[in-house]
Amino acid sequence: MPRTDPIATRRSTAPPLLPWQVHLLALVLGILAYRHSLATGFCAGLLYVAVALVRGRWSAPFPYVLAFALGLLLAWWRMPTAPLVEPEWMLAGEKVRIAGRVLSVEAREDQRLQIVLDQVRCTRPTGAFQDLPGRLVWTWQYPGAWPGPGQDVSFTAKVWPARSFANPGTWDTRFYWARQGVFHRAYTRGQDGGRGADVRLAGEASWSWQTRFALRERLLELTEPLEGSQGRALLMALIMGDRFLLDRATREDMADASLAHTLALSGLHLGIVAGMGWLAAWIAGHARPSIHLRLPRPRLAVLLGLPPVLLYLWLGGATPSLLRAAVMYASWGLLLWLGRGRVLLDGLFLALALILAWNPLMAFDLGLQMSAVAVAGMALTLPRFFSWAEALADSGAHIPSSLNKAVRFLAKSAAVTVAANLALLPIVLANFGQIGVGLYWNLLWVPLLGLLIMPLGFCGMLLALLPALGPAAAQCLSLDAAILEALTDLLTAARHWGLTPVLTASIPLWPQMAGYWLLLAYLFVRRGLTPERERVLVLLVFVLLAGPTLWQNLQPVRSLRMTMLDVGQGQCILLETPQGRRYLIDGGGTSGSGFDVGEAVVAKVLARNAPAVLDGIILSHADTDHARGLIHIVRNFRVGFFASNGDWGDSAHAAQLRIALADKGVEQRQWRAGQAYRIGQDVVLEAVHPMLDQGDNLERNDASLALRLVWRGKGLALISGDLHQSGLKILLARGADLRCEALILPHHGSDSSLSPELYQRASPRLVLASSGYLNRWGFPGPKVRKALAESSLPLWTTADCGAMTLSWDDPAEKARLETYLACQPASSQP
Repeated sequence: MPRTDPIATRRSTAPPLLPWQVHLLALVLGILAYRHSLATGFCAGLLYVAVALVRGRWSAPFPYVLAFALGLLLAWWRMPTAPLVEPEWMLAGEKVRIAGRVLSVEAREDQRLQIVLDQVRCTRPTGAFQDLPGRLVWTWQYPGAWPGPGQDVSFTAKVWPARSFANPGTWDTRFYWARQGVFHRAYTRGQDGGRGADVRLAGEASWSWQTRFALRERLLELTEPLEGSQGRALLMALIMGDRFLLDRATREDMADASLAHTLALSGLHLGIVAGMGWLAAWIAGHARPSIHLRLPRPRLAVLLGLPPVLLYLWLGGATPSLLRAAVMYASWGLLLWLGRGRVLLDGLFLALALILAWNPLMAFDLGLQMSAVAVAGMALTLPRFFSWAEALADSGAHIPSSLNKAVRFLAKSAAVTVAANLALLPIVLANFGQIGVGLYWNLLWVPLLGLLIMPLGFCGMLLALLPALGPAAAQCLSLDAAILEALTDLLTAARHWGLTPVLTASIPLWPQMAGYWLLLAYLFVRRGLTPERERVLVLLVFVLLAGPTLWQNLQPVRSLRMTMLDVGQGQCILLETPQGRRYLIDGGGTSGSGFDVGEAVVAKVLARNAPAVLDGIILSHADTDHARGLIHIVRNFRVGFFASNGDWGDSAHAAQLRIALADKGVEQRQWRAGQAYRIGQDVVLEAVHPMLDQGDNLERNDASLALRLVWRGKGLALISGDLHQSGLKILLARGADLRCEALILPHHGSDSSLSPELYQRASPRLVLASSGYLNRWGFPGPKVRKALAESSLPLWTTADCGAMTLSWDDPAEKARLETYLACQPASSQP
């Protein structure tokens, strides 16, 4: 007897995994072991034990171990080899003429094109040229033309290694691009690329690209009266995956309302399009019932859904997310065509097998991980959720039939949203650090998207293909854009009234993620478990969920830790006292509007296995690279107090930070030299600059709040903000005790802050600098490097080492230095 599909039944438990599916999971874990060997090795063992407990018997371990080893071997075999050494001209920041073949083009928010180039050659002004290994990703903002796949392009710009901020628990851009064979990046801005970029295109783009681009231009032409409308921008994003006209504010509103997943074309959109096939099959069956004698409705629906699915795949540019969704549709369609049961679960595993056979490294793709986990979560929990939804509808048997159907529809829609998000919770927290509390917006948006917005947009697009029907197409598209504009206005108002709350929660470690999913599986696949096996599973869940936190809190010796985060060209330092208090000194920040280092980097480090709480924030001065990242932190963390030198300046980010502090009711303090501020038992921060009567008379950098970390009377670190030589002279003239074990170089190691006297007075054992990788100012400067080398002081930088942590178990002992990246002291480098 064939197994029944769990979605079509009211069983309270999900079906068990088949042996080949268990081995496929082992293969996936083996692939992931290429980067996370300890975590995935443990999870592979945990999966083996969990399956044995559910089945009540142990399976042969050799095939399972072989599948895991095969996955690791496949990842090692398919991973592109990155260059070991970059050329000198690249490290020196020299502009070169870049030429290459366009491989792919993606339209991103804020009018940006993300273009991947192959066969890249760089020609220097001297005429010498070099072929770059792998591919290059080129970001062109406000472009004057749209390159297409197959075209040759050339432009002048700097080439950078594709590298990210290196901190524990944050997004690894370098690996993301490296697994796609991309090792370098370039950036241009403006119609001609700006600053002498001189962008030139040659050759013809592919016919498919030209046709899509012509259709894009046609849709924009028909909706020209709505130019500047975010409803029009959303229409293009949903119909063609073109987010070029979307602005940052709209994307943030969507994210706050837990609707960001609807902006990336994926299985949701393809499912809506495939639903047209089911609708057509239903209409055909009512018009001519005899058709089902030859083709049962599921087969007919699969057949009729194929053309719109293929059309939408082409419209969306066949992006990786759409291709994955198409493979899943094909897998489910095949099983339906064959009359198989367990369509949702077996189709998911069949699709995963096909995708990984094509490219094993897709296992690292966050989109695939989220799609697979969401579908698996629905297969696991929807049988019970649907039974509850049916019970809810049946309890209202006295209400009219039409209203009862509406209740059933809403209850099942809510069940699908809850099931998917319940399974995705650990991944969302681990990668984004936040969860949207307003999941209820999906109950409005998703049905509207499927029943009105996308069908209306498709009708307008099809009408636009016929010149004679242009006015009808314009009406259709304009109506759709107007509905979307109203929805964006609604979301903006909802955010203003606090109806789209976002929760910054503790980011789980991998044992806690494994424990959460094991708990979910236990709650929904508990049929047949004996009491003994149930106790073992509950114990495993408890150890995994609570173990990391208990281990951390039960350590006999708690260290004083100072972590300098890698925030690029900026500075951010986290202090953690032995009593568990946490203080943030500065928050990094970039001048560009499209990236918030506070949200993307600092918040994720702070929330890693810890609550979103800070005992205090200290701002050295209000420059962008120290202050802007604090805006997100103040808005989303509970902060005990905020201290600064009192000089805010008149910048926009400083105004936003002050508003955020006022909105959250954070106590504000002004610190001045000569005061010692207790931050822990026997731990104080001594303010050594500026004096109360000096701050208003100094340039902003020279008015930086300089601090000395002291534990039981011993100076551990000197943090001197962006003091220049003039400010340092004032500091040194006071005669304050500056002795420390670790000196944080003033102004990121700028030559304008060179001070051999400071190095002598501080007498550090090691020197640290927060500087951006290949930053345009060359920090730390060559004069500073030379002076430190002459003084035999080792220099460690975030540019070379990523995040750096100094820890002291006792002030009498030397600090232990831990770096995120393997590195060596950089003081001897020119």
